[in-house]
Amino acid sequence: MNQLQMTMNDTSFTLMSAPAHEQQFCFLQVEPAFRKANIGFLRGDFGTTGELFYTTWFDENEALKTGQFKQELDNVVNALRRNGLLGSRSLMEARCNRFPDALIKTQWRKEMAFRMETGQHTYFLRCIPGKGDYNFYLYAFDKAVFMEALRQQKGLPLLCWSRLKSTGEVIAIKYGESGYHKWDISGYKGIPSQEVVDHLNDTGGITKAQATAMEAGSMFGWHSPGADPRNYDKDGRFLDSIAKTPKERRGNER
Repeated sequence: MNQLQMTMNDTSFTLMSAPAHEQQFCFLQVEPAFRKANIGFLRGDFGTTGELFYTTWFDENEALKTGQFKQELDNVVNALRRNGLLGSRSLMEARCNRFPDALIKTQWRKEMAFRMETGQHTYFLRCIPGKGDYNFYLYAFDKAVFMEALRQQKGLPLLCWSRLKSTGEVIAIKYGESGYHKWDISGYKGIPSQEVVDHLNDTGGITKAQATAMEAGSMFGWHSPGADPRNYDKDGRFLDSIAKTPKERRGNER
């Protein structure tokens, strides 16, 4: 998946194609949990010449529209304009062609979906490089609220346990975090680490599908297809019909 690092003033973010299962966030939300996370959206076009720049902002949750967010939004938009994706209609077309996997296949015309993240916010950008309509919609979400809504939608626990394959240690994985935390198992002396992991997860009501998805999220990112327990069978095996990233295809190995 193509990625492009951008910086404008004190705002840094990575532009990447939005995976198919997240392209829905490039549209106005209907689910209450995600509407609660949506700060609002910016709609824009390049005018009749394709070189102008008109925008209109629509509030969704005005309480989330802090001064810090407004400055960050300006930086994000200006960085995208400098890059060319929001520079003009012709430049948008050219930049979109570099991200073929961003194509929204459910739309009747050419529309492209992108995701960006800063420290506190998640943005989804839908680009429509054709003439005769609005050319982009930029949806802004409070990152913490959005990630919690995503967790609940996927049915992921806040915490699960796993076994570090390289050392055999018992580790804890926290939702939304990369990496892991070592777990004290002094009360389980003499018990194989995998049995300890199974006991802790069983006690917490955590299925194998959930545990495997948590492992994938901590290694490959919480937006990856592997970080969704709905993509696994009851034994924690990834369903063949779901597309994996190259790293996920190599397996969840630490």
